[in-house]
Amino acid sequence: MLILGNIKIYQFCVAISITFTYNYTGVYMKNATVSVRVEHDIKQAAESVLEKLGVPVSVVINSLYRQIIYKSGIPFSLSIPRDVKTLDSISEAEFDAMLMEGYRESLEGKGMSVEEAFKEIERDFQ
Repeated sequence: MLILGNIKIYQFCVAISITFTYNYTGVYMKNATVSVRVEHDIKQAAESVLEKLGVPVSVVINSLYRQIIYKSGIPFSLSIPRDVKTLDSISEAEFDAMLMEGYRESLEGKGMSVEEAFKEIERDFQ
């Protein structure tokens, strides 16, 4: 198991079977089945989000495969950030100080918009 922040990555098994069928024009079409073993709660949570978005799981998998082809690799980082501090690695006093600093900065108008915050987070993980 590999732990990335609060993300756990487990070894998994992928089975692919390919069958060939003809469409109405007589051209070969490929149908492939991808079987993957994942944790039940992870599957349920992800499918719940996809259902709310109205996106079938097959569309997401197909999009992921296309991005792998397009990028010639995994289309997102699988690295562990160097300077990540987790709650269990700092003292209660350090955590309280971080919260107070953030609160003080927000009162002084030194904060940033949500869009800016996400852009900064994305830059950190590239």
